[in-house]
Amino acid sequence: MNIQKKPLVNKSWLLIATIALFGIVIYAGNVMTINTSKITDIICLASFTFMPISSIVCAICFLIPLHSGITGVYIYGYAALMILFKSKKFKVKVFLPLLVIIMYELIMMMLVEASQFNYVIVYAVTVFLLLYIMNTEEVDPKVACVSYICGTFVLLACVFTTAIQNYSLEAVLEGAVRIGEYEGTEHVGRIAVVTENANAMAYYALVAIVIALNIMEKMKSYGKALLIAAIMFFTFVALFTVSRTFVIVLIAFLILNYLTTFKSKQKLTFLAVVIIALAIFIPYLQQRTQIFDAFTTRFEDDNLVTGAGRVDIFFDYMKFLWDNPMRLIFGTGAVFYKNVCKLSHSMHNGLQQIFVSYGALGFIPMVGILVNPILDFFKNNRFKIAKILPVLAVVLFTQTIQFLNPNNLMLPYAVAILCMKIPDTEATR
Repeated sequence: MNIQKKPLVNKSWLLIATIALFGIVIYAGNVMTINTSKITDIICLASFTFMPISSIVCAICFLIPLHSGITGVYIYGYAALMILFKSKKFKVKVFLPLLVIIMYELIMMMLVEASQFNYVIVYAVTVFLLLYIMNTEEVDPKVACVSYICGTFVLLACVFTTAIQNYSLEAVLEGAVRIGEYEGTEHVGRIAVVTENANAMAYYALVAIVIALNIMEKMKSYGKALLIAAIMFFTFVALFTVSRTFVIVLIAFLILNYLTTFKSKQKLTFLAVVIIALAIFIPYLQQRTQIFDAFTTRFEDDNLVTGAGRVDIFFDYMKFLWDNPMRLIFGTGAVFYKNVCKLSHSMHNGLQQIFVSYGALGFIPMVGILVNPILDFFKNNRFKIAKILPVLAVVLFTQTIQFLNPNNLMLPYAVAILCMKIPDTEATR
């Protein structure tokens, strides 16, 4: 552990420079709709080669929300290669599940006669990063969490700027546009701008907010001020995704953080900040935007009872499994599940996606892989609800979107696990 911390201090400048370069290049490319993927590839090759493992993982945490603007197969792949080359600890709980999952996905690929082997590679690399980050002691967890928050900031800045460019500030503020997916991608190349659908963007933002609240007490005054500003920015921009899940889960976790994370004096400060923020933003949003009308329309929508069709989609997939007993037992695989099921809509439930992908036989082992780092941590540490709030945020939100596929949605769970591991007695920075 001490071996890893020493180079982290000596080469922290390289991590900061790398994250800054990634952020500037990705944002500038987003504004100018220039394909910057080759530039980010070069930054990755130049920096990851000399970085210690902790810094590599922190850089990946920064890029998790920005994966649509990078060539993930190269950057994630090179990061995994450098981790394997530099790591002095090889855990069975990382490599055994990874090997089984890869073999399973390859078998499923052959059964459906799919030829996109590169999809399996990307999935395998992402699963490796998930397993490694969850189970490692070679990473500074607080720096990794701050890196993820910074990456989320760049994501929201990119998407909000693109929405203004494509429509207008007035249209965005009126709530007439659900910001997220950029419709001009086909004209500028597949990797040119940062794109996210509204729900995924709200997911990244929500996780960043909960993590920021969780680590706030471990920061100095200027760090606290920056986190408060980030939380306000994330909330403001994410509201324009008009995601009902975001609003519901955010309110729930603000209450949970208030009750479980802060001490008496901190509760008063937190309450004062929330009241001031609401006093400023609610009148502004009411007077200058129609975002509340957009949410009212969505909440009053006839399909709210079925979760915008999510309930119907859930039962369609369960019916497929019931009608195909072998798939019920062995699953479909995560990478090509839509090829197997032949259903037009993607799943919108993370746990169901695990069940459909790996069947009754693999569901419990897969859930066990995800839960095991939490159990290991609390074997040696006193249980606190505050510790698992970021993990709960990921779990709750992913019950309304996906988890395994798109594969990048798995990685915020690993960051939430890192957040759980930040020592309570760690000196503030």
